Amino acid sequence: MRVIKYLGRFITLLAFCGHARGAYYDTLPKGVRTVVWRHVTTSDIDSKLTETGTSQDYNWAVNLDTETLLSIDAISGIIEEFEEISPDGAAILTAGEYRGEALANVDVDALGFAYGITDKVTAYGYAPYFRANVDLNITKVRGNNVSDASTMISPNADPTAVSFFQSVSPELEANLNERVYQSIFVNNLNYQPLGDWEGTGWGDTELGVIYNFTNFPNFGAAMTGGIVVPTGYEDAPDVVQDFGFGDGQWDIFGEIGGGFDILPHWGVDSWFRFTYQLPATKTLRIPESEDFPYSSVEEDFYIKLGNIIDYSFSSTYQVNDWFSFRPEYRFTNIGLSNYKSSDSEADRIYELRSNQTRHDAILTLNFTTVNWFQQGKFKAPLDLSLSGRTLITGTNTPDVTRFELDFRIYF
Repeated sequence: MRVIKYLGRFITLLAFCGHARGAYYDTLPKGVRTVVWRHVTTSDIDSKLTETGTSQDYNWAVNLDTETLLSIDAISGIIEEFEEISPDGAAILTAGEYRGEALANVDVDALGFAYGITDKVTAYGYAPYFRANVDLNITKVRGNNVSDASTMISPNADPTAVSFFQSVSPELEANLNERVYQSIFVNNLNYQPLGDWEGTGWGDTELGVIYNFTNFPNFGAAMTGGIVVPTGYEDAPDVVQDFGFGDGQWDIFGEIGGGFDILPHWGVDSWFRFTYQLPATKTLRIPESEDFPYSSVEEDFYIKLGNIIDYSFSSTYQVNDWFSFRPEYRFTNIGLSNYKSSDSEADRIYELRSNQTRHDAILTLNFTTVNWFQQGKFKAPLDLSLSGRTLITGTNTPDVTRFELDFRIYF
């Protein structure tokens, strides 16, 4: 289930990656303001691309074997007795095997504001609000085998211990079921109960300044700099199935790009962005192992999340005064994270597969009244954009398609 946690590293980027201006380098005229509302919704998130680029569902299987049952205080004494009288039986004993599947959905509404400080400098701010849910379905693959294991009692076993086990085995068999699975997480590891999860809250806030440093009729370039403020909900260490809307530390980013017109109604744009994620200290659980990354033990970790690189290349075709469309290629890379604590093995497990790459295809349809407003044919300058974004290929990243509605008004 730890894979659900990794969704946050991608989801926090949803609300920020996208430019709905005309040309990339366009800035607002001095004194002009714009208010932006952006809605993002995702397809069902039920799989990811692995480190080799192959698709893998968000599922897992757990076998409640003897070692696992020994961790449950209520029955550990009985299991220890059984190990003594039947080592062979204990080797095959299981309370059952369970399969879990996770399905996530995310909707984001973001509100932004921008102001033209000069004709070449625009300041902006952007804050997303998330509504997310994770449906967790746990099914039994096979039941317990107490009866079969009980037939393997050693003939030299202590008669008193054998008699005791035989007296409690019917009750043990009746109670070794899915409640044991919950008990491991809730009673022994102090997690909240497993089940469906819903969460709402703010994501991280982006603040930036755009500077257009060119003044050519058919070509332009701009640079952007700013910060990402950790205002978002972070995933809770005692909830297995949630994920964060923010990653809990400050970011600093810089971006540069430009574009030019090939023909009067056809232009291309490209931009590059680098985000440096500042380190932070967080309290996390110490994973018991790579296969079972849970425990009741907490530790302070010094965490430096991997830096982010975004690159875009797009081509815009202006069909007429009010409609244009833009196909776009987008590349995103998140570098390997660095964890430091007193437990080097826990550091390694958290760092494992923390890097991501994505190659996405995007198509945007843009409707605008700005030209009509300038010609006196419409009362208000508005922009409305519709876009779809789908994953082409990648590694360690959710396999998700997103759809976006972007509305902005200028005044």
